[in-house]
Amino acid sequence: MTGGATGLSLARQDGVATIFLDHPERANALDPAEFHALAELFAALASEGGLRAIVLTGRGERAFCAGLNLANGAAIRQDLSSSGPTGLGAALRAATRVGVPILGRINGACVAGGMGLLGSCDYAVASTGARFGLPEVTHGIYPGVAMAGLWRRGAPGVVRLADTGALIDADAALDAGLVEEICPPMELDGRIAAALDGRARKSFQARMQLDPRVIDRRMAQAEACTRPR
Repeated sequence: MTGGATGLSLARQDGVATIFLDHPERANALDPAEFHALAELFAALASEGGLRAIVLTGRGERAFCAGLNLANGAAIRQDLSSSGPTGLGAALRAATRVGVPILGRINGACVAGGMGLLGSCDYAVASTGARFGLPEVTHGIYPGVAMAGLWRRGAPGVVRLADTGALIDADAALDAGLVEEICPPMELDGRIAAALDGRARKSFQARMQLDPRVIDRRMAQAEACTRPR
């Protein structure tokens, strides 16, 4: 898969598939259809043999993912009004079923729906320049779907972020349990490789044992709460 209309691109090396969120010009924010495409990509990778792991990252150095592309308001309203899973919800559900670890390479800002994608990762390494938060609450939007995804990481500081809409830096994200490691940007690839081959495997293998049906229930409740009334 290449970038362009889908906003996603895929690279492969030695049994590792790296998914790039590929809209650097808008901080890798995705349209609802692109989140659905991400769900389809996760499902396709789950059916492959010989896959060791998936790395999820953003294109460029500015952002991992800024969540939904707010410039496409009509598509967002349609997505929220649908009786089926939202785009973000579909991606997070599919991520729990890939059968291999997903490592988050958090190369920059990780906010709103990007935080939900962080929650889909079994292990996360962040750039020291990354920032994290759920700023949509300052606009009266509760980040229920992103919160449901973040539940997998068991990060105690998430509720405070949802209450305040504040942004925190990489050090605070590490302290809050949102990520497992932080490093300078040029060391991200090396840290990801070391996590795949080192003792960190036990950490993300334990998280992979969580029942995806629990995530399904939490996601369905969150989507019901965010739909227009």
